[in-house]
Amino acid sequence: MSNNRLGIIQLADTQFGNKHAFESVEKFVSSLHEDIVSLASKHRFQPLYLIGAGDLAETGTAEEFSIANKSFVLLKEMIGIDTANVLFVPGNHDVNWSLAAAGKICGNKRVKLANYDHFVSTFSPKNYRNIEQLDSHYPVILDRRNGLAFILIDSCEKEDDEHHGGWVDTQKLVGSLRKLEPGPTGSQALLKLAVMHHRIDTGIHTDSSCIQNQREVEAILASHKVHAVLTGHIHELAHYAVESDGWKIVYSGCGSSGVDLSQRGDGVPNQYSVHVADLGNASFETYFRAYNPKKRSMSGIGRWADDTTYDQANCKFSMDWVPEKRVAANIFVEDRLLESRLAIRKNPFLISNAEKIQADLVLKLFVNDETRHRGANRLSGDAIIRGKRGAGKTMCLRYLDAFGSMQFRKAVEERVTAECFPVFVSLADVHPSEVDGPAHHSYRVAENLIYDRILDAFARADDELNSHEFRAALYRLRQRLKVLENQSGSKMAKLGTAIKEHMTRIFDHVLILLDEIASVFPKQFFHADQSNFSQWMNTLRSCGPFNTRITVYPHDNSDILNEDRFGSIVNLEYNIRNPVDLKSFRAYATELVNRYLESVAIDVLNPPKIASVIQCMGDHEDDALEQILYASDGSSRRLMRLIEKCIDHLLSKVSQNSPLSKNEVIDVIAMYSSGLTSSMTSTEISLAQSIAKACIKRATFRFQVPLLSQAVKNLHSAREELNIISVVELGSGQRGNTYEFNYPYCLERGIPTHHQKDSTRICSSRDAINGIWIDKVTKLRREDLDFFEACDRLDGEIIAISGESWGEIAGSDGKRYLSDSLPVSINEGDRVSFVANEDVAFDIIKL
Repeated sequence: MSNNRLGIIQLADTQFGNKHAFESVEKFVSSLHEDIVSLASKHRFQPLYLIGAGDLAETGTAEEFSIANKSFVLLKEMIGIDTANVLFVPGNHDVNWSLAAAGKICGNKRVKLANYDHFVSTFSPKNYRNIEQLDSHYPVILDRRNGLAFILIDSCEKEDDEHHGGWVDTQKLVGSLRKLEPGPTGSQALLKLAVMHHRIDTGIHTDSSCIQNQREVEAILASHKVHAVLTGHIHELAHYAVESDGWKIVYSGCGSSGVDLSQRGDGVPNQYSVHVADLGNASFETYFRAYNPKKRSMSGIGRWADDTTYDQANCKFSMDWVPEKRVAANIFVEDRLLESRLAIRKNPFLISNAEKIQADLVLKLFVNDETRHRGANRLSGDAIIRGKRGAGKTMCLRYLDAFGSMQFRKAVEERVTAECFPVFVSLADVHPSEVDGPAHHSYRVAENLIYDRILDAFARADDELNSHEFRAALYRLRQRLKVLENQSGSKMAKLGTAIKEHMTRIFDHVLILLDEIASVFPKQFFHADQSNFSQWMNTLRSCGPFNTRITVYPHDNSDILNEDRFGSIVNLEYNIRNPVDLKSFRAYATELVNRYLESVAIDVLNPPKIASVIQCMGDHEDDALEQILYASDGSSRRLMRLIEKCIDHLLSKVSQNSPLSKNEVIDVIAMYSSGLTSSMTSTEISLAQSIAKACIKRATFRFQVPLLSQAVKNLHSAREELNIISVVELGSGQRGNTYEFNYPYCLERGIPTHHQKDSTRICSSRDAINGIWIDKVTKLRREDLDFFEACDRLDGEIIAISGESWGEIAGSDGKRYLSDSLPVSINEGDRVSFVANEDVAFDIIKL
């Protein structure tokens, strides 16, 4: 993806509640995720912001916003958007009429949006920190690094149980826009995007559909040189540019993303938009999407496709916009509260995705743990880099890419042969449909992607280097490829031949940095015969000057990726229950956090340290850092998120500037855990709480659930590092899997994790001075869990059995359910009673 093309996903009118069109949150989110990933690959943009342009709920109830929270949390996690980059404005359906009536009685007009305010505050406290004091201006979100500014306008100022219509407080609007005056040169360094629910145009259905003071608002937007206005409300697309006071504004309404057919006009589908801000070309382009319930997708029937309402060629606008260099953005203070409390310009931990960090910053932030990274942090040879999600695998590849590129440019300037030419290849760019089929398809897709990425990297280097020698060599390579084009042999072999003949005077080898391999390709790609992964790796080694770094998950069932014949095995895992590993991770985490803080420090000679945020007391039972290390479970990404939340909690303290104590950090970790469960179904939450209750009674956090593995599957497999349960040992034979609750959930629910040393009594302080980790595993059966007492049971018939325990059940409600835990005595045709969760059956009893 190009770092210069920034994607802004705009949804509106999801209206979660009784008017929502999609049968489940998962269906809605998975269809959007699949479409956005495909668009990002096709149009070469990085999804950066997710906008909810109002009417997220149907009647503004807490229950509806709980569903909305689950949807937006899942979507932003799946497409890799940072929490602080999920932005909202309220719509008329987000106003709760009962609360609005109560607000009139108590004299607080903001009460009507109490449920909405709670919802948005869970995404970014910084963006909405003073939401109850928004009397002088609307929230303004500045992203100077990328040259973007969002003005989040409340067009429901007058909306209540009696008055229905859009209206904007112009004084607050002017107060907001004054924060975005152009620089001394007069150039527009920020692309200004206003977001509001109601539309400004008057050529629409009813007066209540547009804001009542639209002419005044439009004049203000034009005079302050706002570039685009993103809206919702009307359940159909609108996109056009208007000249006002000599200034061009693009108005873009994205249609309704989630309301059912009763709320849409005849023939109008559900719709959403993707805007791409192109920093390199100073342009703003929009792609319109429409949902077709009859088209097939990877996840079933129903998918998004091009919306033909507008001619796509007319939806790209050049902008009067000259983004400042991103590195210069470090001089700006983005949060005055952070400046006064921690002497930093912004919270650096908001960015959790390594692919979004600029190359120059990667070099500063990357921490090299010699015990872990040795074997990977060299520019020659091959290596397999193992680590669970969030362990820092992608960051390691990004570092090698940045460091290798730096040495390559230096070698070209000094006219010596560079050690390598690095090329980063993320196989997440591959759409699932491209590898759907026989395993050998994966081989061809991988070859084509690597081939294209290497040639793209050569072209970029040619543009940047201004080297006649490199340009001449690249010209000869391209000519040689044309000659080889019609000859036999693989594309990589031909490329290898051309590189050996024309480029090895400039660099010794191409270092291919392969990310996301095991998560994209099918299992058979790694297990089948020599026509698949083995042949691919052997081809890379024999067909040209190629070295590789490949990232994999340590417990992936693709054992072939753990063989050192494909390179040195580099393990980024930390076992925080091992004292030696805990000590190593403590040193690594401390340096990592300190580097992040230093990157945004106001006084670079005296930057704040981790001890400015939380109490770091070493070998002491009140050490707060130890709790963060336990909660992160050795994951760099989770560590970043926890420190981010610690900083937010620190800022919420009224006057105290001291770092967070152990008890305060425990509160932060418990709140973090509650955020993990917010994206779970009520059934999953109830089941987890029931298991937790049973574990508390038996004084452990580790358990087995024979014959109930399908019931707990979503608790450990659906959300990866955001799960509250993990599998610590796979079962075999009659022995089931061994599970454990993660540390944040244990803190939130009071589940014991430590024994006192030399005792079986619970260690409530949960520290290494007084306690040791509990290793007891309890076996839980159906009768141990009160969850099943409250479950509705269904009757059904076994209609198919596959293998020892897999089967399909036709339920008495007319639906079909799958199970992987059929009792041994069950046969096809048997009548059974079972508990259902979504389309999964468990706790099956023969009738």
